[in-house]
Amino acid sequence: MPPFLSANEHPAILALADGTVFKGFSIGAAGYTSGEVVFNTAMTGYQEILTDPSYSRQLVTLTYPHIGNTGVNAEDVESNRIHAAGLIIRDLPLQASNFRSTQSLSDYLKAENIVAIAGIDTRKLTRILREKGAQGGSIVAGPDAKQAVALEHAEAFAGLAGVDLAKVVSTKKSYEWTQTEWLLGRGYSELSSPKFHVVAFDYGVKFNILPFGICLGHQIMALASGAKTIKMKFGHHGANHPVQDLDTKKVMITSQNHGFAVDPNTLPSNCRVTHVSLFDNSLQGFERTDRPAFCFQGHPEASPGPHDIAPLFDRFVAMMEKHKHG
Repeated sequence: MPPFLSANEHPAILALADGTVFKGFSIGAAGYTSGEVVFNTAMTGYQEILTDPSYSRQLVTLTYPHIGNTGVNAEDVESNRIHAAGLIIRDLPLQASNFRSTQSLSDYLKAENIVAIAGIDTRKLTRILREKGAQGGSIVAGPDAKQAVALEHAEAFAGLAGVDLAKVVSTKKSYEWTQTEWLLGRGYSELSSPKFHVVAFDYGVKFNILPFGICLGHQIMALASGAKTIKMKFGHHGANHPVQDLDTKKVMITSQNHGFAVDPNTLPSNCRVTHVSLFDNSLQGFERTDRPAFCFQGHPEASPGPHDIAPLFDRFVAMMEKHKHG
C-alpha cells in the first residue's frame, strides 16, 4: 500500500521512462496522464504554475514539500485553465487557510480533470531528474491504478523536442488587454487612458507578463534572427534564479520556466549577448545591434517589492516613446 493511504483515498502511481516507480495517492481526477516530468523549486505559486501555458504536456514536480496550504482562488491564475499535464507533490495539507481561498487544491484539480499524485519522495524524484535529465513519465490514479499501465504510458511518451506546443496553447482569436497590475484588495482595474498601443503575439502568454517580449518571445526573436535553440538537460523551472547583466554587472533575481535555451554560438553578428544565467552560464538575454529590439528569458515575479528586471520594462517604454509616430 502507498504510504499514508487512508480508506477515503485512491492509490496513484508515477512511473518514469527509465523504469523508476513511485507509489502514492490520488489528489486529483481518476485516470492517467503522460508528459515530460520536470521539477520546480519555487516555494509558493502552485496555482500560477499549474495555469502557466509553458507547462503544457509536462508533469510538474514541486520540490517544496507542503503544497495546497492556501487553497486556490479566481485571481491567481495565469490563463483561463490548467495547462500542466499533471501534478506531483510530497504532502497535501488537510486544511487550506487563506482569506482569499475559495476552493481546495484537490477539488480544483478534480474540477479541471487533472490527474495528480501526493505522498511520494519528491526529493528522490528531483535527484533522478537532476542527474538523468527531464524524461517521460505517467501518472495513473484511481482504485484500479496499476504499475504496468503507468510504465507503458511513460515509455510511450515521445518527448517534447520538435513539438509545436505554441499552436496548442495560443489564443484562437485576438483580444484586448486593458487591465492594470493586480493590487491586493482591488484586483485588476481598467486602464483609462493607455499611452501606447502595443501588439503582442500570444503563443501561450501568461496574464502577469502581458505584453513584453520575454520568455518564449526571447527564443522566438532568436530564431527570427537566425539563431538556434537547444534542449536543456532538465531546464530552468523555479524562482530565485540569478541572472547577470553583462553591461552593469548587476545580478537580477528572476523566475524561470523553460526547457529550451538559445545557443549563443549560433547568434549572428548583429546580435549582442546582454544577460547570462549564473547557474549554468546559459544565454538569458540579447539585443539586436541593427534594430531597436531586445529580449530576456526570465520572468519578473520572483523578486519581492520592486522587480529586479523593472529596468528592462522601463527601457522598453523608453524605446516606444522614442519611436512613437504621430
